[in-house]
Parts: sequence; structure tokens; C-alpha cells
Amino acid sequence: MKKLALLIGLLVVSVTTLLAQQTRVITGTVTSSVEGEGPVPGVTV
Repeated sequence: MKKLALLIGLLVVSVTTLLAQQTRVITGTVTSSVEGEGPVPGVTV
């Protein structure tokens, strides 16, 4: 019985973590690795 409760708890934590990860919005600028070139044109994140 304890193994079943542990398995269900682990499943709930895993699903909650996965759902939380999918709701984040990532924004940013892609820059060139060459010094002084700045942002790469036409690239989106």
C-alpha cells in the first residue's frame, strides 16, 4: 500500500512539473558568437 501511495505521489509531482514547464514564455535575442556582430537577422526564439 505504501508503494502505491508513493507511486501516485510521484506521478502527481511529475505531471505538475511538466505542466508548469509548458506554460512559460521565453523571449530573447539570438546573437552571433563573433564579437561585434550583434543580433542575427531573421531569427526568433
